[in-house]
Amino acid sequence: MAIVQREYPKGAIKIINTKTLEDLGDIVGVGDKVHVVELHPNKRWIYSISRDGYVSKIDTYSLQMVRQVRVGVDSRGLALSYDGKYLLAGNYEPASAVILDAETLAPLKIILAYGIDYDGNSIKSRVANVYGINKYKLFAINLKEVGETWFIEQKPPFKIVKTFKTGIILHELNALAEDERYIAVTSQVDNTYTIIDVE
Repeated sequence: MAIVQREYPKGAIKIINTKTLEDLGDIVGVGDKVHVVELHPNKRWIYSISRDGYVSKIDTYSLQMVRQVRVGVDSRGLALSYDGKYLLAGNYEPASAVILDAETLAPLKIILAYGIDYDGNSIKSRVANVYGINKYKLFAINLKEVGETWFIEQKPPFKIVKTFKTGIILHELNALAEDERYIAVTSQVDNTYTIIDVE
């Protein structure tokens, strides 16, 4: 089990053996206020993203951080592709989503988060929550200020295949069930809960 310790010691991930409940120690140096932890399908690797923009790769065998890259200065979301080959990191600043090679953490593509808001203004937008819809081999991202949810293919060239207007100041983005057919998007300002049929 990987437990996020946001503030102490300046961001760490505690590892617990869930069979024995033994505390196996802390992975430190993963950045300030770790926000999301993702587990690779082969269970060998753990990935995390911190609010100060660091994506870290942790080896579950040695319990050591093996790679780290900075993708932004204010980051929030992280999602892993169905096959474990790609990561998508969502940034508040700069307004973008970054696709990474999951093995090397090399950046492969930057998707700028710009669009038209509900008042018709062209603006940049923070990328709030992101999600890997692995049954459908898609990433979903929320553009907070633009009020749109984008669906991106989980393979090169990482094409944006669909966008939806889903609310004013978007926040959470989650699947409603294991089959991932329905995705729920929440809005902080107009208090809406939007359901998208991914299929």
